[in-house]
Amino acid sequence: MKSTLATHRLEELTNSYSEEHLTINREYQRGARWNLRQQRSLIDSILRGFVLPIFYVHVVKTRNLFTDSEAVTASLVDGQQRLNAITEYMRGRFALTDPVSATGLAMVYDRDHPPRWAGKRFDELLPEDKTRFLGHPLQVVRMEEEAPNEVRDLFIRLQSGTPLNAQEKRDAWPGNFTVFVIKHAGKDGHPQSNPHRFFDLVKNVGAKAAGGEEDIYIDRRSNTRKFFAGLAMTYLVRHESEVDFVDLKASNIDAFYLNKAAMPLDDPAALNLLRLLNEASALPDVHRIAGNKLRYQWAFHFALLVDSMLAGEYVDSSWRPKLVDAFEQFRAECANAAKAFKQGDRTKHYTEFVQPLSGSGSDTAETIRRRHQFLLQEIIAVMQPRPRDPERIYGQIEREIMWYRQSGRCAHPECLKPTALVEMHAHHIREHSQGGTTTLENGVLVCRACHQNRRDMQSLEEHFRKSITSTTDGELFEPDSDVGVESADLKLRIEINWPALAKGDSSEVIHRLVDTDGIVTFCLRLFDVFGDEAINWMSDRPITRFPISKIPEESFKNPVSGKLYSYREIGKTGYFVCTHSSQPEKVRRLQAWVSGLPEPIDEAITVSLEPLTRP
Repeated sequence: MKSTLATHRLEELTNSYSEEHLTINREYQRGARWNLRQQRSLIDSILRGFVLPIFYVHVVKTRNLFTDSEAVTASLVDGQQRLNAITEYMRGRFALTDPVSATGLAMVYDRDHPPRWAGKRFDELLPEDKTRFLGHPLQVVRMEEEAPNEVRDLFIRLQSGTPLNAQEKRDAWPGNFTVFVIKHAGKDGHPQSNPHRFFDLVKNVGAKAAGGEEDIYIDRRSNTRKFFAGLAMTYLVRHESEVDFVDLKASNIDAFYLNKAAMPLDDPAALNLLRLLNEASALPDVHRIAGNKLRYQWAFHFALLVDSMLAGEYVDSSWRPKLVDAFEQFRAECANAAKAFKQGDRTKHYTEFVQPLSGSGSDTAETIRRRHQFLLQEIIAVMQPRPRDPERIYGQIEREIMWYRQSGRCAHPECLKPTALVEMHAHHIREHSQGGTTTLENGVLVCRACHQNRRDMQSLEEHFRKSITSTTDGELFEPDSDVGVESADLKLRIEINWPALAKGDSSEVIHRLVDTDGIVTFCLRLFDVFGDEAINWMSDRPITRFPISKIPEESFKNPVSGKLYSYREIGKTGYFVCTHSSQPEKVRRLQAWVSGLPEPIDEAITVSLEPLTRP
């Protein structure tokens, strides 16, 4: 088969496609299948100047026996999804992501510094961007068949060859963050690969080959690079913003690679991350971990645990020799909890750490935060690190636990303002001068403004103490007596964009006078449309306070008081949902649950509080 490689301007190729001079051969192509996220990602890549994969075109010459003339046809063998996305964008069928109005897409663009084409349709692009887009070079292989079935054979080879996984594709992206990940997590054969010794503690799970060849590995370290990319993203975001954890979904990691393409090689946060890995690798008795290597999620939490200890006001000698022992004890307790669960015993280690390690939503910020909070609580109880000023100063881990416990909000009941951990002030509920101890049971975090009013803080002693006592699931300001209160002006609003999911012709808005009615209706609609899939989504992770259940009397109990929370049946399905939460918590929990749904469903559902418009 004769083939030639040529470069064409994007406009030239798309015009040929639009005018049907370049046609679709239905023997090879199955129609447009990309979703909106994939289409937007391609257009963004073109505007950033990235090189696209090669297009394959089959050229056939036939002779008309009557006229003795030659006709030439050209059909796509590979590249339809890309050409379709480009032409749809040029026709104005969709706009790029708007980082201001987008929900559930916090990491698609840097909200503070989005590219100038963010949110724009093709006709809205700046002239220079439009010119650059239309002139983007595309590589095209032109094939002329000289033997029967050669093109069909090539198509089969293209489609059945082992595809690149998501991380291997990221490895080809330009930018310093790409180099940073490859260098320190390692890539066989790469000239800059120099894996950090921290990864000697991590169980390397290679990417397996497609086609069921279980013993063949494509890339021995691709999953290690994916893990390190997620750890680096979390660390850099934690040290550069008010965010503590981020969703580690593939789309968020992709977007972070793009946002950090221009990251300086001497970026201070990146260098601090390497110093953290150095410290973790040099801990006393760390060889115990090396002999029983960590899976990726465990390594993630171990690294951040060491980071918290390094940031704390602790006497060095009081925690370093203890940390590995305490961590290994925690791992053993989790292993025992997993065994106990198989025999029907649900321990706290299982529900708070082991279970959230796997399944749908395990990579969401909410679930990661929940696991890490529990880990910190258990580790500090075992280690009891000695602060530099043990009488008055809370250490970093204690502050983190309180911050998670308060959902990142000021503890003052009339403030509740979301506040970064570094800006919080630790307050002794019973003042130190009055004999108050520096313990978790005697501490809350408040913002600077609230902490300055000492008399006001003294008057809230009983409120703070009761609030901590009533905490049962890590959320401080949700006492049982107040959870049913809803704003008279604002009601829970859920919008489902069915057209984006190819499930209907119009969006559906669920906005009820009673928020619980809206949640039940929402669950029932998901049941109706997605069936067993929806049951799995709602059973794996808490949709509000708990996952849905068929045995509410057992599943929806306050583990401390034994009180049964309120619940409702979802239609007549036999499943029940617990809606016993304050209105802000209902919204926060639902938003977190939606963000963990599969793509593109997570983008198609919007949860908010808005005034209810009455007829």
